[in-house]
Amino acid sequence: MGDNKTEMLEATKLLLGINNNENDNRILLLIDEVTDATLFRCRLDVMPRQIEGFIPTLTARRFIVAQSNGVKSVTEEFYTKHCQIKKD
Repeated sequence: MGDNKTEMLEATKLLLGINNNENDNRILLLIDEVTDATLFRCRLDVMPRQIEGFIPTLTARRFIVAQSNGVKSVTEEFYTKHCQIKKD
């Protein structure tokens, strides 16, 4: 991804079917949270390209959960499957 954050924002909005900029700040915040959580849970310092492509999908899922006032972690399945880290 070229300008990573902008491309992640656009990809997330595309997945969500959002055509305006009304939720951009909220989505950018979620992108940061998902990115930080992924790096932490996978014990990485730098985001590999292979994982970077999942960030918009995880962010979109997180956005949907937040819209429905849910508190469930939508990324737990991803971390368990792709980072080989057991749940605490």
